[in-house]
Amino acid sequence: MNGKIRSRLKSAGRQFQVQHENTVPYQASLSGDQLEALSKPEGIKMSGSVQIQAADFARETAYLIFMLTIATIPWRLRITILKRPQPPIYGDYTDFLLFIPDILMLLTLLFWMFSLILRPRRIRLGPAFISLPLAGITLMGGLSVFSSVDP
Repeated sequence: MNGKIRSRLKSAGRQFQVQHENTVPYQASLSGDQLEALSKPEGIKMSGSVQIQAADFARETAYLIFMLTIATIPWRLRITILKRPQPPIYGDYTDFLLFIPDILMLLTLLFWMFSLILRPRRIRLGPAFISLPLAGITLMGGLSVFSSVDP
């Protein structure tokens, strides 16, 4: 390595010294009140590396389950919760069904929210010309539930 590059790297390393937020500043003697404040259980959190590993695991699991959700959409795998036959109408329209992609999507959202709790970050909604129409369609579908009738 060139001597000039090495000296630049050393000087850059001195400029960016890491400050740890969770460290306790060293003092030669701590009073009893200070020691008691440092030892309270509410101050104890999950260690940073375990929390980060759990958040990464939850995020990767959410991605994997989301891919499984997309892969299982074409299949009509379903669980019949309640059969309500009405002879001239096809049973899938009247029965209470739980599709496998629905279960997988709920698991995806669960793991994604778990990763957000462990490692908070900003949620990106994407471009407005895509996210706003999708939100509008979802809202309209939710509003149509109130006017629907089940004979």
